[in-house]
Amino acid sequence: MNPISIKDISPSVRICNYFSPEKGQIWGPRIIPDYELIFVSKGTFIFETDEAIEVPAKSVLCIRPLLRHIFGHVPTSTRGVISCIHFDIIKSQQNGSNDLCMHPQPETLTLCTDHRQIHDLFKSCEKVFRNYDPYKNELLQLILKQILLLLAGAWQNQSNPRISKHLESMLEYIRKNPTRSISRNTLAEKFGYTPEHINYLFKKELVITPTEFITREKMLLAQHLIQNDGLSVKQAALHVGINDQYYFSRLFKKYLFRCPSQYKKNN
Repeated sequence: MNPISIKDISPSVRICNYFSPEKGQIWGPRIIPDYELIFVSKGTFIFETDEAIEVPAKSVLCIRPLLRHIFGHVPTSTRGVISCIHFDIIKSQQNGSNDLCMHPQPETLTLCTDHRQIHDLFKSCEKVFRNYDPYKNELLQLILKQILLLLAGAWQNQSNPRISKHLESMLEYIRKNPTRSISRNTLAEKFGYTPEHINYLFKKELVITPTEFITREKMLLAQHLIQNDGLSVKQAALHVGINDQYYFSRLFKKYLFRCPSQYKKNN
């Protein structure tokens, strides 16, 4: 792959839309030939390749070309609203060439600090795409390049943590203790905050509650144990500290929108 600086690219928009998918709608498994940016305005989505990651509101998902994946709306979340842009780094890529890549390398998930500006640009891109302006392609290129430059600022700043050191320590503690019964009260006692402040930190920096994060991490670990380590559903449930297999299955489907048995290698 030959890297090309984002400041030097001349991107070409193939498709742009802005819509509300059906509740629980899933795309894939699929492989797309181009880059795709997805801005999540409302709702929560899941992106799955070798592992599943949550895509919350006010974030941008970048899907690389030729990557087999599943993308879907979490049906238990609020109504989803997304905007998608399919594009090539340069116009010549539309003939099927995929030997170029962007530099800095796009991150799969970017939490937008100024989500309103990104949101407005995605909406503008969709509006121009639907129109028949004589300079439509040039306008689309300018809007998309502005989006990419804004995102690249976050991608290039990988050395700076996205989250505070205090919250990072809490997340590390949660991930190292998957079988423990951890709550915001547990975190408050261990890290010297009030339960209310713990809740505030999670909502502010991750846009989810501590309970939601803890449960999601347990389900993601369980998915890995079932899919890659060959554990049974019951064994995976016990490993993450849940004795009731049926309750575990309900939680698993709620957060990963698939039954745990679907991740078994023989299925």
